[in-house]
Amino acid sequence: MFIIVAMAGFVRGITGFGGAMFMAPPLSLILSPVVAVIYALALEAAAAVVMFPSIRRHLEYRTLALLGVPAVVSIPIGGLLLVNLDSETIRVALSLTVMLFSLLLIFGLRYSGSPRASTATAVGALSGLLFGATSMGGPPVILYLLSGPAPHWVTRANLVAYISFTSGLSLLLPWYLGYIPVSLALDVAIAIPPYFAGIFAGLRIFPLLNDKFFRRFTLIFIFLVAGFALIV
Repeated sequence: MFIIVAMAGFVRGITGFGGAMFMAPPLSLILSPVVAVIYALALEAAAAVVMFPSIRRHLEYRTLALLGVPAVVSIPIGGLLLVNLDSETIRVALSLTVMLFSLLLIFGLRYSGSPRASTATAVGALSGLLFGATSMGGPPVILYLLSGPAPHWVTRANLVAYISFTSGLSLLLPWYLGYIPVSLALDVAIAIPPYFAGIFAGLRIFPLLNDKFFRRFTLIFIFLVAGFALIV
């Protein structure tokens, strides 16, 4: 399990996203799907500790607010789906969500309209719903932000901040409903060091790689992992 977590951290460190997409489907085979989602959310939220110092000067706070406020509203709805659906449904939803958005990103789908507050609000609401239900609300925001005029380092910074913030919020409802006992919280805490180690490795290697090639390779690999988790 820790190997999966470390590899997910490596992906997050290089691309700024993809940690939950990488780890949630295989973890759902090892743990229960609900616990896998909690692991993914907690580790994605913790990533801010490592990554925030390097991205804070590039953040666009207006963009983050337009995406984040509707996500705050829709996250609890997704959380209710998470704790009320049966385990098999959640596992299938995890895998299909990853496969769908991986394909969209692999083939370069982007939002083609002009950036608007109403569009950002809708994207944030959809993202929050997916975060609460599956831990993978990043892809709609990725598809939206990659189409904008901002430089790639600004887009990456916005993604890092948004994913960490919404992941942390998505933990509140499962915690309130008693799905995160002390024993599970301790288990997640033990998984943080290998996740951080993966992130640090990714951050160091990021400047040395062809970012476009690595993202495509990573997305194809994530798609295959999710497909395997779906059919097993």
